[in-house]
Amino acid sequence: SATVNDIIRQADVAMYKSKDQGRNQVTMYHQSMKRDIYKILFAEQVLRNAVSNDSFILKYQPIVNASREVVSFESFIRIFNDQQTIFPDEFISVAEDTDLIQPVGRWVISHACLKIMDTQHSISVNVSSRQFHQQGFIMYIDQIMKRFNVSPGKLAIELTEGVVVGSFNEIQYKFKRLKEMGVLIAIDDFGTGYSSLEYLRQLPIDYLKIDRSFVSDLGKDNSAQVIIETIISMAQHLGLQTVAEGVETEHQFEILKANGC
Repeated sequence: SATVNDIIRQADVAMYKSKDQGRNQVTMYHQSMKRDIYKILFAEQVLRNAVSNDSFILKYQPIVNASREVVSFESFIRIFNDQQTIFPDEFISVAEDTDLIQPVGRWVISHACLKIMDTQHSISVNVSSRQFHQQGFIMYIDQIMKRFNVSPGKLAIELTEGVVVGSFNEIQYKFKRLKEMGVLIAIDDFGTGYSSLEYLRQLPIDYLKIDRSFVSDLGKDNSAQVIIETIISMAQHLGLQTVAEGVETEHQFEILKANGC
């Protein structure tokens, strides 16, 4: 017979399943999901250990312009656990559903700002919707930028379209404060969310990140190219830059370059 804790854990797993499948749906727990329970519990355990022992690392991926010169870097968090590297897709959703996204998010921002101070490179960090909406988020960025003497235009934060769901006044206020502090704002995975395009007009955004799923289909699927051309054209009309994720072939590079990405 199941204990109360077993039932709560099973409900948790069913909830994760619903979220994975796009939210707003009912998922019944089934025995076959047992494997998922262990995965979630393992991720949470690893995460709590990483927070306690400071065993996160940041990796940096270059962002280049049309002449292939490095203009900035995007930072990616990893956990180094038991001689193994654990990637964000294995633990970020667990961090968001527990209280751990706060310390993880702060760790990333502070270490990225420290790296900016050390190298004077521009660096972007990914900020989750949960983190962005937390109280004290703006104040924390302000403190860290002052502490590491980060000049305007050096720190960029990347937010997905899901961030603009909620109180638009609060969102507008936070975007405005970030701009005043000299933080650049990017919308990540653009074109894969459900948001209205109205926010592009009303919020002080600097650039759109074209999702890697469109980039990897370039040359294989004509509709991917049409979508990319549309995003770039719209961004240009709105005075925004575009950055394409996951460019891996010469062919993809040339198409993006020709379209002004």
